[in-house]
Amino acid sequence: MDILTLAREIGAAIQISDEYITYRMHEQAVECDSELQEVIKKFNLKKAEIGDEISKTDSDKEKLDKLNTEISELYKTIMNNENMKKLNVSKQEFDGILNKVSHIITESARGADPYKIETDDLAGCVGNCETCEGCH
Repeated sequence: MDILTLAREIGAAIQISDEYITYRMHEQAVECDSELQEVIKKFNLKKAEIGDEISKTDSDKEKLDKLNTEISELYKTIMNNENMKKLNVSKQEFDGILNKVSHIITESARGADPYKIETDDLAGCVGNCETCEGCH
């Protein structure tokens, strides 16, 4: 079996994992939450308004302060939504699995024994070793 075939099998295994299925379910719940989607639209419009105001050579500080307050409130509403909370938790769990898979592949490519590579201490790993004290 060639490496690309094995990579496709890993991809298929990822798509039937509990973490992936849970993440996708929560993603769909967010997409179907009409109240949340309305708040997200308002948030994006406020973000565009802020961008427009900042790009003006004579931007109005009071208006910017008001827009920043409004966008902060919309952000809080979005992040306090139960569907969004569940999505964020499931995304972290799913990303954790992807980081472990990536770590095993990367370390194997560096010559480590794939069956002895530890992944338990990768819980907080974001995949960028520059931000880390080390995996080993």
